[in-house]
Amino acid sequence: MRVDLTNNLVNTDVNATAAGSKPHRAHHSHVTARENDTASLSSESDTVAALTAKAMQNPEVRQDRVASLKDAIANGKYEIDPSAIAGSILNEEA
Repeated sequence: MRVDLTNNLVNTDVNATAAGSKPHRAHHSHVTARENDTASLSSESDTVAALTAKAMQNPEVRQDRVASLKDAIANGKYEIDPSAIAGSILNEEA
């Protein structure tokens, strides 16, 4: 990856922009482009990208699970275990 550094940087002066004037070009003589600068990503970035792609393939809402829960609630078969819920809440807080 090559980063292009030029002397045509835009100065984003908050006071000038707030007053309605256009941002002006700043001239920085100490900024120079270097041909040999490089950047590399770790191999973990490939793993993260692959896992992200895999996660994006799964639906955000599991419709089969939602339908099953709606059916259980409608038929009065959905049972709540208050102890399990309390335990889960406490585990999340720890």
